[in-house]
Formats: sequence, C-alpha cells, structure tokens
Amino acid sequence: MKKYCFVLAVFLTAAFACFAQGYKYVDASSGLRVRDSASLSAKKIGVVYDRMKVKVVELGPKVTIDGISSNWVKIIMPLESFKKQTSVTGWVFGGYLSDKLKPFSTAGWTDSDLKIYLSRFLWIYDGFRFMNFEADGKYNFGLMESSLGGVGTFSLSMKDKKIIVKVSYGDDSDEWTDVKTEVYEIVSILEDKLCLKRDGEKLELYPAIFSHDYFYYSLCNSNASVSASLYLKSYNALFYEWSRDYIVNDLSKKMQFNEVFYKNMSLMGIELE
Repeated sequence: MKKYCFVLAVFLTAAFACFAQGYKYVDASSGLRVRDSASLSAKKIGVVYDRMKVKVVELGPKVTIDGISSNWVKIIMPLESFKKQTSVTGWVFGGYLSDKLKPFSTAGWTDSDLKIYLSRFLWIYDGFRFMNFEADGKYNFGLMESSLGGVGTFSLSMKDKKIIVKVSYGDDSDEWTDVKTEVYEIVSILEDKLCLKRDGEKLELYPAIFSHDYFYYSLCNSNASVSASLYLKSYNALFYEWSRDYIVNDLSKKMQFNEVFYKNMSLMGIELE
C-alpha cells in the first residue's frame, strides 16, 4: 500500500508539473477571458485568442465550467508584460487549453467568429496601408505613420462572405468627406492571410508584423513606445506558430536580433530556441 501511494504521489506530482510548466494552445473560437484570480466572478483583465500559444506558470484549483472539469491555470499575459516591461500574469480556465494545435478551419464560423478574427490583428496591404477592425464595430484605415486615412464603422456577413464599411476620408486638418459605403467580398480566409475583393480589385491583407519594421524596432529597443492600441494589437500575431516559424526561419536572416529582443520575447512567454 505504501508503495502504491508513493507511485501515485509521484504520478500526480509529474502530472502537475507537466500542466503547471510549459505551453498550451487556446482552444476556444470566441477567445478565452483572462481574470485577476481563479474565479468566474473575478475581474476580467484581458483575453487570449483561439489557437494562441500561451505560457503556463501555475496550476490552480479544479472546477467544473460548461460541463468541463479542469483546473484554473495561471498564464503570462504577453501584451501586458511587454507594455509594462515586467511579467504580468492572469488566470484562465484550463478546460479551453490544449496540448496540441488543432487545424485551422472556418467551418461553422458565425458572424461573431469572423469579427473576432478581423479584430485581433492590425492588417496591412500594399506594404504600407492598414485596415483596423475593432470588436465593437469601429473601423479605421490609412497609411502607416501618416494622418491620412479614414474612420467609420463596419458590419459583416459570414454567410454572404462580405464586409461592409461606412467610412469618412480625411486627415488631421479636420476636413472629412461624407460617409461612403464600401463593400468587400471575402475571397479566402487563412490564419495569416485575408484575401478581399472590392470593385474587381483583389487585396491581400497580412498581419502587420510581416511588413513593417516599426514592430521589430520596438522589440529590439527598450525605449520604444508600444502604448498605442493600434500598434499593440499587432503583437497578437507573435503568439501563433506560423509567426514563430517566420521569425526563426525568415526574419532572423534579415535582421540582427539583440539582447533586448530576446529579453522582450522571453518576457512575453515566447520561446524561440
């Protein structure tokens, strides 16, 4: 009996260590809320999106939520840690974390799923033009680091494969056009690429980190500001496997990463080695 108890204790200790330290993938199409303590009544302090890779630092109490029994799990909050330049953590329900990354698919997506997909990144096309969709339906676009652009709202239909924006054009001179309606047809949706068509013209949109040096300058410079929400949300792309592959296999050959870069990546819970 003592031997059995000892073996069981070792097994449970190993299982705890496996879950408490390491990486998990978010498995929740609508995203996973992060709270300041291990309770559904605790304050919501952030969100991590479906298929994101998150670093687990502690295992909390076991509970049953949505008919699923699992533990609360403390994770590193990557964007908050980067912005504050210190490790920031929060709690998520472990029932919506997975050891394996599921295949990307839009099957069964609702309008809400499409809106979440659009709003998690800043999207770039033509190398220097951006489109920014917010979860509350607000929309803006323009040229990177320029006041020229437009603001408005957007609606969408996953069934009709359309995104409709109502926008005014202008700049910081306070001279704006009347609201115009533009319809974008959705050609294809990939995890790291969105293809649209407007008036017969095809647009290929990518997460902003693929095409703008500002983001890598910020990662390599401890004094760089990342407080603007427009830029900060762009870093969400860093927490996906395809982004890691791009950084390791492509970007590392073009840019010289310094100690600050690796420090910031580690601070956000991103492991490149």
